[in-house]
Formats: sequence, C-alpha cells, structure tokens
Amino acid sequence: MGTRAVGSDRKLVLDLIEGRLDTIRNPELRQDDLLYLAVRRLELDDSTWLRIQLSDRSYALAMRLEILVNMRSPIRKDITAALLIEDPVQVQQFINHQE
Repeated sequence: MGTRAVGSDRKLVLDLIEGRLDTIRNPELRQDDLLYLAVRRLELDDSTWLRIQLSDRSYALAMRLEILVNMRSPIRKDITAALLIEDPVQVQQFINHQE
C-alpha cells in the first residue's frame, strides 16, 4: 500500500479518536465502510502505529473502542486485553454490546 493511503487512513483514525469525527454525526463512516476499510488497511500495513494509538490513554477510551470494533487481525485480542486492564467495566460492557 502506498504512503498516501496510509496517511489518509491514519488521518481518519486520528480524526475519530481525537473527536473531530464521530459515527453519529458522520454516519457515512459506517454506512460506506470508510472506517472499517481504513482500520483494516492499517492493521495490515501499519499495525504498530495503530497499536500505539489505541494504547494512548490521552484519547478517550470510548473513541478507541470505536476503532477496536472494526479490527479483525490477531492484534485485536492483545489490544482488547490491554484495554480491559485500563477499564474492565467499560470495555466488558462494550464487548457485551457487540455480541
């Protein structure tokens, strides 16, 4: 994947976890699979960067969970375990809601 695509995907993820975008005010993120596809590409091409962002406690946990729900690679399990340590109640509620 080219640097341009990774940069665009990073920007989308950062815009979401920093609160400039959300899936309520920007339903096209989900409807058009924009968020899902960006996260999937980052999992494949820039997983270290993605892991760092989702581990960064300066971002709201709820926003990081919005990214996590779109993940499918094996690193999702590792990130989920780390987030469960951070806030077991909120993460477990989120997991239960997704099932």
